[in-house]
Amino acid sequence: MLRPVTADRLDDAHAAGRPALGAWMVAPTEVSLGVLAAAELDFVCIDTQHSLVTEAEAGRLLAPYVRSPLTTLVRMSANDTALIGRVLDSGANGVIVPMVEDGAEAAAAVAACRYPPLGVRSWGPLPGAGTREELTARARCIVMIESARGLENMDEIVATEGLAGVYVGPNDLSIGLGCTWSLDDPPERTVEAMRAIAAACTAKGIIAGTHPTTGAGGAWAVSLGFGMVAVAVDTALLRAGVARELSAARRG
Repeated sequence: MLRPVTADRLDDAHAAGRPALGAWMVAPTEVSLGVLAAAELDFVCIDTQHSLVTEAEAGRLLAPYVRSPLTTLVRMSANDTALIGRVLDSGANGVIVPMVEDGAEAAAAVAACRYPPLGVRSWGPLPGAGTREELTARARCIVMIESARGLENMDEIVATEGLAGVYVGPNDLSIGLGCTWSLDDPPERTVEAMRAIAAACTAKGIIAGTHPTTGAGGAWAVSLGFGMVAVAVDTALLRAGVARELSAARRG
């Protein structure tokens, strides 16, 4: 089903007052994205920070989904104006920018997503990506708080004009707080920090996201106040499926 470039399932979820549930993608293949896109997900995020997928490859992979209901996001490898612009020119519904530690860095990420006079993004979309109005409306900027310094500067980050949301990486945030992340036994310091970030986002009317990457973890994150939750990773789904079938075969 096709729809205007500016409308997608992430918006639909928020309009309906329910959490947006999605998946994380790290395998650089059309097959992975095709399988995820066929599921009833609200969003898919292609990871270019901790995978072999580059921003250019992410843009190529998501291009066929520019006018689909699925929200396509790209987790950037860095807070880089040129790379952010390249991904958005490809038709992504937004970017997730890692390791943002203060308001100035958040403002720089937002500026990279916006055309002058509000930002520094230059004009140059790929064919089929949409009109300037569509590209402007679609360019969500979500930044990650995943360090002790970022947590200290949380209030100025969430107050950044034009910011669409804050995304939390539980593993890196735990490391920054001097503890080790485990979904089975999450460290209290990390849980308190995540709850505080979710509350700060809610107070500012922006989205709070995270990736526990399992269904049970997703329900837990929603209970903390997160409205955008990645409940699966493509490679983990493949590994779990193979393990399940192998176990069944061995049982006879």
